[in-house]
Amino acid sequence: MKQQIIQAIKNFDINKLSIFLDDSKSYMDLYKSIFLKALEDKFNEAKKQGCNGFDKVSYGICCACNKGCEAITFISKSGFYLDLFIESKNNIDVDDIYTCSEIISSNIIEKKYSLEPHFYEDEKVTFYADSKYKFIKEQYKLMLSDINHFKENLSLKDFITWYDKYNDLRNLDFLETTLLKLYTKIYDAITAIDKIIEQQVETEYFVKSIKEAVSIY
Repeated sequence: MKQQIIQAIKNFDINKLSIFLDDSKSYMDLYKSIFLKALEDKFNEAKKQGCNGFDKVSYGICCACNKGCEAITFISKSGFYLDLFIESKNNIDVDDIYTCSEIISSNIIEKKYSLEPHFYEDEKVTFYADSKYKFIKEQYKLMLSDINHFKENLSLKDFITWYDKYNDLRNLDFLETTLLKLYTKIYDAITAIDKIIEQQVETEYFVKSIKEAVSIY
């Protein structure tokens, strides 16, 4: 099974990976579906540049988190690459997959564009939602619900008065917005609303613009 998974990654074959990977396991500390979506997004980035798969699989030694263990570099002729540690107790079944930050290899490899998947802390299976996170989540849901029920004749002045109730959402810690998916969505929505307020769009277009802006997020 490990070799089939390696081949599926080499071929950018998400469908095969979905078959070979165990639904009950997490990968990169993510649920399988989220892991595959993140990986597919990176593969699609490469495909847009004309790369439809890796051309070579190079084996080396991990010098970081799994020091001394076998690690793998998937590399294309155009320079797209992915460094992975594939955990397997029997070298057949795959127990987990991680990105590898440092690999020593006897092969000379020209790496240019990393396809390491991006994900947020609140997408991890081990993420714990504390009281602040839960509060922010509920505030965001309430804000979206309010906006959805706005009447078209709502004035800009009345909107700003209402908007001031959501200062907790408008003043999120910037670092947290880069680490948490929920906070990123909120930050993007607030930024879009602020731009519309700056433009001071008149009533009938103002409410429509606000609803369209937040519907994206």
